[in-house]
Amino acid sequence: MTKVRTRKRVTKPRKIPRQPRSNLMVATILEAAMIILKKHGMGNFNTNAIAEKAGVSVGSLYQYFPSKDAILATLIRQIREEMLADMIASTERKDLGDFRSETRALIEATLQHHVKYADVITLLERAEDDLPMDDDIQEMKQKMLEIVIALLQRHGIENANIVANDIIAICHALSLSIPQSGESNFEELSRRMQRAVFGYIENSTP
Repeated sequence: MTKVRTRKRVTKPRKIPRQPRSNLMVATILEAAMIILKKHGMGNFNTNAIAEKAGVSVGSLYQYFPSKDAILATLIRQIREEMLADMIASTERKDLGDFRSETRALIEATLQHHVKYADVITLLERAEDDLPMDDDIQEMKQKMLEIVIALLQRHGIENANIVANDIIAICHALSLSIPQSGESNFEELSRRMQRAVFGYIENSTP
């Protein structure tokens, strides 16, 4: 029986740009990839289309990205990095001092990314589930979880690990409903998410 060889899916960039010109090229490629995702979804998401949209040769694109999977994974990493940075910034704010205000700031730090990338977030979530993501993504997810756990522990919430996982799941589910509902009122979305989170916490603690 002939053994079927499966292609290994590569999700890391081939190399990291070092010069301003190459940094600009990579940024242009990623911007083009995002535009194609927004306009066409995965149907026309391939290296030829991305290179054409970016105004670069396919050969130039392949210098940095060995496949469309690597481009997708890089987009996912970038959004995760942005979200993590904003979550960390929210915990360092000096104008907050009570549980509700700190939780609200953390919710809004994550929610703004789902609103910003509402056109593509569902596609990227599915891609993340499908791709063999690297340790960088897992490390960022763990840091996000630890930020939520630390917030709960600071304010004496029992079973902080379990509660943190639950409220992350609640917020994730609500945020993924944004593209389907077409809702873009950030304040209203934030209020809905806060009601869900605070309601859960109040009903799960003694």
